[in-house]
Amino acid sequence: AAASSPSLAESPVRSTTNGAMACIPACLLAAGLWHFGLPPHQPADWRALGMAGLLQRAAAAVVAAAPLWLRLGFGGVRSDAPVVLRGTRPSMYRPAADDGLVWGALLVLLVLLSRSIAGRGSGGGPAAGLGHQGAWVLGMGMSWTFSLLALDARMRQGGVRGRTGVLALALAGAVYVGIAGSPALGGGPTVGALAVLAAASAQHTATVVILRSMPRSFTLGEAAVAAQGAVLGAADLAVRVVARVRAGPGDAGDAHMPGLLLEVAVLALVLLVCVLAWIHPARGGARGAGVRAIGTVRFCFLTGAFACGALCLAAFISGVNPLAWACGALLGRPAHWAVLAYWAVLLAGGAALYTAVPVDLAAAGHAKLVLHIKRKAYHVLAVLLFAPAHIAAPVLLHVGFTAALAAFVVAEAARTLGVGPWAAAIDRFLRRFTDARDAGQVVTSHFYLLLGCALPVWLGGARAACLAGVLALGVADTAASLVGLRLGRHRWPGSPKTIEGTAGFVLGLFAAASLVPAGGGPGPAARLALCAMLGLLEALTEQNDNLVVALTAHAAMNALAQPGQRAGA
Repeated sequence: AAASSPSLAESPVRSTTNGAMACIPACLLAAGLWHFGLPPHQPADWRALGMAGLLQRAAAAVVAAAPLWLRLGFGGVRSDAPVVLRGTRPSMYRPAADDGLVWGALLVLLVLLSRSIAGRGSGGGPAAGLGHQGAWVLGMGMSWTFSLLALDARMRQGGVRGRTGVLALALAGAVYVGIAGSPALGGGPTVGALAVLAAASAQHTATVVILRSMPRSFTLGEAAVAAQGAVLGAADLAVRVVARVRAGPGDAGDAHMPGLLLEVAVLALVLLVCVLAWIHPARGGARGAGVRAIGTVRFCFLTGAFACGALCLAAFISGVNPLAWACGALLGRPAHWAVLAYWAVLLAGGAALYTAVPVDLAAAGHAKLVLHIKRKAYHVLAVLLFAPAHIAAPVLLHVGFTAALAAFVVAEAARTLGVGPWAAAIDRFLRRFTDARDAGQVVTSHFYLLLGCALPVWLGGARAACLAGVLALGVADTAASLVGLRLGRHRWPGSPKTIEGTAGFVLGLFAAASLVPAGGGPGPAARLALCAMLGLLEALTEQNDNLVVALTAHAAMNALAQPGQRAGA
């Protein structure tokens, strides 16, 4: 079955490039663990750790090395063969791309480590929900089981024996991680082991569901990252709910409203999409524009019902009316009104410029150039929208990203399910910006651009880390495109991108990061080395660069920030 995968035939150059890119998250995670230790960041002196600390560091090293070992070859199994998980088919994965196994196993873990490092100097009280240590324990368990299940899939594809032992090892490793990390999860060894096993099972199930329900839209690594993020968010929200239930009637609720609104919004959106897909089967985007009116009414009713449910859940956990909070915290400050007016002017100007691009260029054979210009124009617009807002009104930007994600999901659901008269209009608009990565029915380009800018803000940390996605995607990526189009002559092996364009990315990102106000990040030398690494990653990775570059930049800038520059995550 694996022989039918479009990405199976890897040339030697492509295989070497993908292997080199897979080393980046593994090396960054290993360096972070070596220098900072495990959360809660034990002393670097190994003699002061004790046997339990040594075993935990050894387990973390094994978790970090396992997916890279698998990517580079194991037991005679072909390392260039894409992993096809049980329950999926090769045709469900995004074609012409590396499977992203190492990124799927380690990217979330790398972000969790950087958040824990950034949180050391915050000086704040205990974190709401899971906390850094609890999230790290669940992330370790999910990463380990994902790597071992991927090994099982590869052994099954290659006809290699010993799969029962691999599955037993995955189970034993998850149990050990749960027992060792049970204090961070607020329970005994049994609770810790069950929590990690439940998270690992949910992550695997979510990965398979994502690949099956949205075929050809994700690589294995991208689907795994999305699944791990969803499981961690659901676990954090569950902990908050339990804490609120156990609290007395007079106790204060969860005060971190922006993060709470994000989690309840994501939960409501996931449930909404599942219910819509069940009662209103997909009609193929614009082809389903002529559905019955009852479909539109049902869609609008369910969307409103889930939105109300999310607000009620947020009110229960926080003890505060979210709408009243929004009126006071978001609309009660002059700076926020100024940012809203600034956004309105920019969006109106962007729409005017979009309509002003000559349509006859496409008819004259310049369709690719027009598409490129329009895509990068949105990257520039992202910088103008988000960078000043993060400095002037970070809470407003945090909540604004949540609202934008909700609007994107609802619009994509309407388009994909063919709901209402606006489905065809949305489809025509989005199809103008698609590229080879939008091979499935779901258009993902705008989601990746939004999440690449929003995730660093949602995760928090040093200011440069929070702006990592905006700077990398808005400034550096645009600079790379301009330089590559005008001066590009020498292409990277096996890639359409040019060395000159990568140099433009590195210099653009370095200059933009150097202009970030106080609270920035690494020093000039470390910043330049980081920009060079991110430039290579942007040029050579076959994963969606808007996702992996933004999260890698955020994690590295958080870890390299000086202690006085770190903010609460």
